[in-house]
Amino acid sequence: MNSRTAQNGDTAFSQTRFQIIESAFHLFAKQGYHATAMRQIARNAGVLTSNVYNYFNSKGAIYQTVLKQHHPWLAFREELTARYSGSATVSTFDLLQFLAGKWQQNPDGLRLHLVELLEFQGQHIAMIYNRLQRMIASFISCQRTKDISISQEVEQCSAFTVALFYLLMFDQCLKQVERQTTSRKTMVDLKTLLKLWNGDAFSATSHNRLSHAR
Repeated sequence: MNSRTAQNGDTAFSQTRFQIIESAFHLFAKQGYHATAMRQIARNAGVLTSNVYNYFNSKGAIYQTVLKQHHPWLAFREELTARYSGSATVSTFDLLQFLAGKWQQNPDGLRLHLVELLEFQGQHIAMIYNRLQRMIASFISCQRTKDISISQEVEQCSAFTVALFYLLMFDQCLKQVERQTTSRKTMVDLKTLLKLWNGDAFSATSHNRLSHAR
C-alpha cells in the first residue's frame, strides 16, 4: 500500500467513525440510550451493523465517545478554540454568556444530559466535570501574567458554568410546558418535563428507571 492509499484509507476510516458518532448522538438524544439499537445507529450512519464493530466494540463505547464529543459542558473547549484563540484577556462572564447561546442552539445536547441523568444515574458526570475543570484551568492560566494559585477560581468558574447550564435547561423545559399546556396548576415533576421535552417514546423507556429512582 503506497502512502497516498494509506492516507485515503485513514480519511475514510475517520469519516465513517464520525458518521457513527453523529448518528448515535442524535438517536440517543431523541429516544434514549436503551431504546437505541446498534442497527439503528448503523443505518443512520449509512454502514452495515457489522461494520460498526470495526470502530467500537460496544454501544457503551459509542455512548462514552458521544459524551466526550457532544456533552454541552465540554463545548467550553470548542468555544475557547473558535472564539478566543490568541486573545490576551477574556472575561469569564463573556465566555459563559456565549456558551449559553450555544447551548440554546443545541437542544440535543441538553437531551443528552437528561439521558445521562435518567438512564445512567449520572455515573459519567464526574468524568465530564473533571474534563470541564481542566479546560477552565487551562483557560484561566492563559489569562494570568503572574504565577498565582488559581484552584479557587477554577472551582468557582466550574460551579458557575454548571449552575448556568441547569438554569438554562430548566428554563427550556418550562417553555415546553408553557407551549403544551393551558393549565396554571400543572404539577411539573421530572417525568413530566422529560415527556414534554423528548416526546412519548423516550418517556416510556425511562418510566421504570424514574420509578426506581424515586
